[in-house]
This record gives sequence, structure tokens and C-alpha cells, in this order.
Amino acid sequence: MLTWPIEMPKCVPIGGLAVSGPAGATIRTPMDAGPAKQRPRFTAAPRSMRITLPPISVSVFEIFENWFEGGLGMGSESFLMDHPITSAPATVRFDMSSGGYSVRMGGANAVVLSLSLEIMP
Repeated sequence: MLTWPIEMPKCVPIGGLAVSGPAGATIRTPMDAGPAKQRPRFTAAPRSMRITLPPISVSVFEIFENWFEGGLGMGSESFLMDHPITSAPATVRFDMSSGGYSVRMGGANAVVLSLSLEIMP
């Protein structure tokens, strides 16, 4: 399994980090009388994470894009990286339903990446 590129900064959030619980992991069924029943839908579900990385140079961004397109098959494969909160190793994949990542210029010869990831169970 691929790992986060060593040329890239660690996923330490500087511009924000949002981690959500496992969306859609339960089923809620209304009852004719009394409270609704709720049960697990899966034994495990991915958690969503949005993170903005520290600015990187354009040359490092090119390394990222080559890794994303070639190594990860346009973001379809999972990879290993340190969890940005716990620092424990985590299996992660890009959430391609929201584009995977976005880029903006962060100054002269600097790029700021915002990633849309899923932490796999």
C-alpha cells in the first residue's frame, strides 16, 4: 500500500480540520407508537475529514499530482498516513464525491492544498 509522499508536509492542519462521524452508519425506523428504532447499518464505516495543509512549493505540488494520478490511480486507491489528530497510522482515501482536493495559490511560488479524505475503518 502506498504511503503519504515524504516530500509533502505531514498532514498537520494549519487552515482548518474537520472530522465527522461515520455518516449513514445507522438506520432509523419510525414506529407506530413510541420512539423510533435505531440500529447499525454496517459493522464499520469511513469517517470524513477535510484538511488544509501548510503552503508547499509548486515543485512539491507537482510531486503530489504525480503521486495522486499515477500511484493512487486518480485518487481511487487507499494509502497510509499519520492521522492528523492522533498521529497513529491510518488508512485513508480521497473522497472523490467532493473532488478529492482543491488548490489555491498561497503567495509567490506557493500552493495551498485542501484535501477531502475518508479515514477507513
